Amino acid sequence: MIFSIYDVKFYSHTFLVNILHSCAIFFVQLYYINFSFSRSLTSFVVGGRMARNEGAGHGAGGGDNLPPPPPLHPAVLEILRRSEESRQTQNKILEALVQNLGAQGQGGQRHGHSSFIATDPPLFCGSKEPLDAEFWLRTIEQKFGLTQCTDQEKVNFAAHQHCDAAGAWWHGYMAQIREGHQVTWAEFREAFQAYHIPKSVLNIKRDEFRMLRQGNKPVMEYVNAFNYLAQYALDDINSNEKKQDRFMDGLSLKLQSHLSTTEFRDFNDMVTKAIKIEYKMNALENENRKIDMENRKRAASSSSGDGGSQRPSTGPPPPAPQG
Repeated sequence: MIFSIYDVKFYSHTFLVNILHSCAIFFVQLYYINFSFSRSLTSFVVGGRMARNEGAGHGAGGGDNLPPPPPLHPAVLEILRRSEESRQTQNKILEALVQNLGAQGQGGQRHGHSSFIATDPPLFCGSKEPLDAEFWLRTIEQKFGLTQCTDQEKVNFAAHQHCDAAGAWWHGYMAQIREGHQVTWAEFREAFQAYHIPKSVLNIKRDEFRMLRQGNKPVMEYVNAFNYLAQYALDDINSNEKKQDRFMDGLSLKLQSHLSTTEFRDFNDMVTKAIKIEYKMNALENENRKIDMENRKRAASSSSGDGGSQRPSTGPPPPAPQG
């Protein structure tokens, strides 16, 4: 049985009213007990004095002539009266609420759809990615767990969350159902998966995962693609060792050569070390590229300087060597 926030507030308020009423009654009773004790003590003292005073004209019943207890202040009486009325009213409302909840539990009026909508269920308008449909179906079933839904209500509520292409599919599906047949949730689930999560597409996505390679992509981009497509090939990564092996096979050859002799605690440790090594490799390549550019500039500058210092000779040619 699910209670709303208003029910919780009502029960808390009823409990508080009963506590305050009980406290008021307690203090009034304590007042009278205290007065009765004081009266008895006074009677005992006065009676003793009268017994010793033989010349007094008072009888032994003088203690019965003690004044009655003073009346309660009108303000206190008003508080007690209002507290009692409030307590009785709250108890009547509480009894009616409990009876109403009991009637709902026995097939009375239900508020299933409003409770379901209160869980903020997602819409499904169709998707090219089977995982989107699988996520929607799993989320809807989780929402059902938060509400009291019959099997028929599950079908109606889920269909109500369809829109656009998914809504068109549902209308077409219902057109094929024979008149008078109530679609069960198991039938809805099977039909939804067959259309929106076909096995042929799942097999294609699985093959994409098995052929995935890093290529020229950064490690993080490769990791993101790896994790996404791995959802279609869970049998290939159902152990830490298998997941690491598959990830290593898709890395570039340079990274594989650096990581092949390294031990890893788990898959995340492998990814972290691959990213660090990639960063160092890129930094080294950038440094070598800068050095190479500087060397080319020096070579070009040196070649230009040597050519400018050589001037053509304008004098007579040197004499021929004597033989």
